[in-house]
Amino acid sequence: MAFIKTISVREADDELRAIYAMIHSDMFGSVPFPVEWTAWNVMQVFSLRPRFLWAFERGFRHFMWDGELSRLAKEAIGVSVAQTNACHY
Repeated sequence: MAFIKTISVREADDELRAIYAMIHSDMFGSVPFPVEWTAWNVMQVFSLRPRFLWAFERGFRHFMWDGELSRLAKEAIGVSVAQTNACHY
């Protein structure tokens, strides 16, 4: 398995921590999960380049939450794809 250096929420500077908080807010609203639980690995890949992370999150939000399909339908498609690809998370 490849290793990609990432910056965790705990190690993040103010700019990156603000982006992680934005991701948390977009994904979970006011649900009281710790931010550490919501910075997904796929998003942490961009942590060395916070502006790329911000752009990735904005694109993800557009495709996941905006549009004609409901969020439930999009989540179901995501789960189906993950199972098909044997994704362990």
